Amino acid sequence: STGDLVEELQSTLASKGQTLDIDAVFGPGTDRAVRAAQTEAGIGPDGVVGPATMKELGLKPPGQLK
Repeated sequence: STGDLVEELQSTLASKGQTLDIDAVFGPGTDRAVRAAQTEAGIGPDGVVGPATMKELGLKPPGQLK
């Protein structure tokens, strides 16, 4: 995925201490950051930004990102 929602996700992950490029592209770096955030939150790290991950990150779920 690409676009504004991915950029918002990346910015949120960065604000929570994850290291990644904010480029609006859901690539390997974003996947690693999502999995790390999921692990820290006790969510199964699958790299999919579903409702539980969105809630944990404080984002409103528009659907799934990836």
